[in-house]
Amino acid sequence: MRKAFGVLLIAAVPISGCMNDNYVRRQPPLETYQSQLSADAAVSCLTHFNYTATTLKLSFVAQTLTPGSEYYVVPAGWPEPFPFSVEVKSSGSGSTLRLFQGTYMFPSQVAAMKAAALSCLTT
Repeated sequence: MRKAFGVLLIAAVPISGCMNDNYVRRQPPLETYQSQLSADAAVSCLTHFNYTATTLKLSFVAQTLTPGSEYYVVPAGWPEPFPFSVEVKSSGSGSTLRLFQGTYMFPSQVAAMKAAALSCLTT
């Protein structure tokens, strides 16, 4: 029995080690929102949202992929894979916000991220 458990544990380590943010973002998003705000304004809104009023108690930063048009908003100081992230892309006169759920996201965290995204849809 011990030997089988050890083999199972060793087999599970490489699988969990392969989970990264690129893998998470290749999955369908948890939610997709269309915002009237530009990508820059939506990112500013998401990074300045009052998360301390929610269960998250985290701050967020933007990872710039293409200045002015494509960003990832992720928890500050959190290693990959992130528990959640928001992809923000320019879309016409506004932007598209796509919420991705990582591996360690509780329902209260999902609700807080949805509240943040919803607050950043209009001016």
